[in-house]
Amino acid sequence: MEELENRLNAGDIDGTQFSVEIERRVEALEEGIVGLEKIKTIREMEIARLELAKSLIAEEKERDNEELIRLREEERTAQIKEAEARNEFIDHIKGIAGDDKSGHELLLSMGLAVELPEGTKEWFEQQAIRLWKQGLTRASLECFNQALPKDRKEITDSDDALTLLNRGNLQIELGNFDDGILDLERAAVINPTLPTENAQFLKMLPPEVCEAFRQGLLRKDESNNETISNRNI
Repeated sequence: MEELENRLNAGDIDGTQFSVEIERRVEALEEGIVGLEKIKTIREMEIARLELAKSLIAEEKERDNEELIRLREEERTAQIKEAEARNEFIDHIKGIAGDDKSGHELLLSMGLAVELPEGTKEWFEQQAIRLWKQGLTRASLECFNQALPKDRKEITDSDDALTLLNRGNLQIELGNFDDGILDLERAAVINPTLPTENAQFLKMLPPEVCEAFRQGLLRKDESNNETISNRNI
């Protein structure tokens, strides 16, 4: 503006030219302001679109996670049902076969069981269950003991938790309530979904009732041992 006034005063331009130049510069300035406003608006729109895209991506991820969780739950439910059906069938075959030994041999021939190496943890677990079903509870307990670490605190595997659950219930059946409760409680720590209600049940009983219950189980165990001994003779 000062430069135009100097030219006007020097006579380089007349008043009309001065006015025209002023108007042109004002228009250019206004166009520049409008351009800046457009740029600002476009930037705001881009930011809004970016935020919307982030929101849509977050919602899609949440839907995907929910769907993944649902599919995993369905898969786990199907696996549980399949395992239950398989176990029912195996028990049925064992019942048809007669004693546990012949039942196991039949399962081996059908490919529904495997012959485990003698002396392994899995072998002791298998023997413990077989002996328990035959009523040889003391021998079964010894096999469970061989299958598990001596210190319960060292037991952390979910498969061992199931063995611990079985041993705990066997301990209770033998009248060893304290050891049985410890086994069940440790199994529940490792896998809270396991049915360990027997431990809570025993802890709720008054001491005198608990002792009477234990004595009854001991008499039952002695009677079973006598029956098994006579059968062997």
